[in-house]
Amino acid sequence: MKKERLLVVTEVFHPEDFLINDLVAEWCKRGFAVEVLTRNPSYPFGRVYQGYKNRLYQKDRVGQALVHRIHFIPGYRESTAVKILNYLWNALLASVVAVFIGRRFDKVFIYQTGPLTFALPGVLAGKLYGKAVTIWTQDIWPDSVFAYGIRESKFKRFLLDAFVGFVYRNCTNVLVTARGFIPKIKKYVPEKEVHLLPQWSLVDYSNFKTGDGVFKEHFNFTFAGNIGKLQNLENVIRGFGAVAANNNEIRLNIVGDGSNLEQLKAIVKKHDYPGIVFWGRQPLERMPEFLLSSTVLIISLQNKEICALTVPAKFQAYLAAGKPILSIMPGEVSDIVEENKLGLSCHPDDIEDIARKFQRFAEMTEAELRSISENVGGFARENYHRQTLIEKITDCIRAC
Repeated sequence: MKKERLLVVTEVFHPEDFLINDLVAEWCKRGFAVEVLTRNPSYPFGRVYQGYKNRLYQKDRVGQALVHRIHFIPGYRESTAVKILNYLWNALLASVVAVFIGRRFDKVFIYQTGPLTFALPGVLAGKLYGKAVTIWTQDIWPDSVFAYGIRESKFKRFLLDAFVGFVYRNCTNVLVTARGFIPKIKKYVPEKEVHLLPQWSLVDYSNFKTGDGVFKEHFNFTFAGNIGKLQNLENVIRGFGAVAANNNEIRLNIVGDGSNLEQLKAIVKKHDYPGIVFWGRQPLERMPEFLLSSTVLIISLQNKEICALTVPAKFQAYLAAGKPILSIMPGEVSDIVEENKLGLSCHPDDIEDIARKFQRFAEMTEAELRSISENVGGFARENYHRQTLIEKITDCIRAC
């Protein structure tokens, strides 16, 4: 029987740690002939990974999947202008490659984590060769463009709205990771059904043994993931610092790297906040040691509309760890936490409220923390089961 040929278009791919790696490996096991169109690996550093070269175009293999990689412009982490130029450059190069290779595929799948511009090669291949295109949207344009610091104007919104509408009108299936994304997309394609398909956890906890964890003592709050301005960690640090000044038993662990890391370190040093530890970026395989030995896990974003709609990928990893959650962000995630008794939530702009919630967690008994953990574990099993979600997304692609 001939294998169904699938082109996966994604800005990020192995060795970068994203869920698309797991999905591609699973599809290869299920009999798809998968090829990936991506850029050379650079996230989150803005420079090419060790062992790779930033060539204009190159091919390699990851497992059973053939990977087509294109050039990126270094320095996008430090400069907004370079970032915008990179979006356009990546879209252009990847579109050229898509024109040459697109004919041989039966279906196209777009994994959209950041720039919607990288969806253009997939849409182009679909239009040129009459292929069904499925997009899995995890970031909403143009809202996220303006949320990340691009100054909004009527002309910019007009251009971006036209581009966003073009992309979604030319996709056969539209999948989203958060319920709040649905009305945002429906205004571009009111006739299309938009399907909710959340992410699952990439962190493998199966080999973790009690005692293997990084944290052996203290009451450990942990934030893990990208460290940018949007993560609002300045307010998290200030809220924690107010409590830690009178409690030497609590720790705030910040695990990850990003454009705002040095600024956060400077804030801690300037105010001499105690109990805050920066661990830097850690490999995915080490994350169980950090998350499972933590007492409470922190998810935080700024008070922006796009953040209120978003369910970050780390939320599923936190849920799978079965630990109480402190949600310091607006909207959907905080609602989920409160409604299902998964922890506590607070307003991201209210430092006094953030401090109160740190204090409330620090005062909880072991029985209270254990009860919350049981709620988290049950909620994760019911709503974010990996195999069930992979079945749904695979069925969606095969049906079109």
